[in-house]
Amino acid sequence: MNKGSFWYLKWGFKNTIEILIKNIGNYFKYYIFLLAYLLSAFFIFPYPIFAYAHFKIIQMIAEKKDISLIKAFEGIDESKRYSKFLFTLSIIFFVLLGMICFCLLFAFLICLFIFCIPHLKTITIGTYIILILTAILIMVPSIYLSLCLHPIPFIISEEPQSTVSEVFKTSFEVTTGRKKTLFIIQILVSLCSIVFAGIFIGFYFLLNFLKKQGNVATSGIMIVAGIFVIFLILFVLLFPFLNAASEVSCYFCIQDGMNYKKETESKEDMNATQLLKLLFEEEPSNESVK
Repeated sequence: MNKGSFWYLKWGFKNTIEILIKNIGNYFKYYIFLLAYLLSAFFIFPYPIFAYAHFKIIQMIAEKKDISLIKAFEGIDESKRYSKFLFTLSIIFFVLLGMICFCLLFAFLICLFIFCIPHLKTITIGTYIILILTAILIMVPSIYLSLCLHPIPFIISEEPQSTVSEVFKTSFEVTTGRKKTLFIIQILVSLCSIVFAGIFIGFYFLLNFLKKQGNVATSGIMIVAGIFVIFLILFVLLFPFLNAASEVSCYFCIQDGMNYKKETESKEDMNATQLLKLLFEEEPSNESVK
């Protein structure tokens, strides 16, 4: 049963506050791990290991357990399938991330051409529309696939003996009817990043504007620079919390999807068993014999 984005966000933030905010040690451990996890994205081979460990840490937060980095890395080498699945997953996510980054860069260049390079304003509106539509056609399938593949670490942890095809099939089945919920949950971190980028660009243009005003605007430059530093510190401190809260919320959503799938399969097996009993095990009555 899909309980809705608000319900998952409510419990995701509640558990994250209880584990990370109320325990500074857990917050520090997750902060250090998240930095290492982000750095591992630049290297293909360590990334799958950190991706699996990150899922285990999110599972600890969801179950209200203290974060243990040692336990997070345990069990990765129990089966060769782990590294195989996660390596495949990392390649897929690198491709999706590349496509999304390409679209964002594409959109940034369009904005740069429109607002910052006057001689390119002669380009027709139809050209801009074609460029924007091209970016959308690349970004939308990328986001769709990333949502469909999001449960793969959960499936690998719960069903380590599944084949590669079964893992991908289950991932698509679990996200059926839940893609919108997962998208709303994950958009939180994306919105924070977009807001941060927008404010950063805004501060940049504001500082340039104040510098052109001469010595009169020196105090204004200092105030803007101070606000920018404070905002940067707050963002650096809040980003790990927002990331953990959104991932824990996604974990609850995926867990419900897995439970629903298991219940549906058990009901189907039960119905099939009952049908077989009716066909082969039921003894004929006396009337039917006569």
